[in-house]
Amino acid sequence: MRAASFVVELRRKARAIARSPRTYPPRPQFGEGLRVAIRRPYQIAFRINEGRVEVLRILHSARDIAAVLGGD
Repeated sequence: MRAASFVVELRRKARAIARSPRTYPPRPQFGEGLRVAIRRPYQIAFRINEGRVEVLRILHSARDIAAVLGGD
């Protein structure tokens, strides 16, 4: 049950990102055009590509996002 409800929560956050992706500040230290939205304890790394939102990774906050994404 919890896994299913968590998927619902992630989808809800993804819809919020899609509605207003520029609400989330750019995070150039993680890569060109990259933005990160928080859905504790996860970080959703995405970029805006040709007017569409492209989700790159969903990472647990304990992970080193710069190392995973190849940033500085």
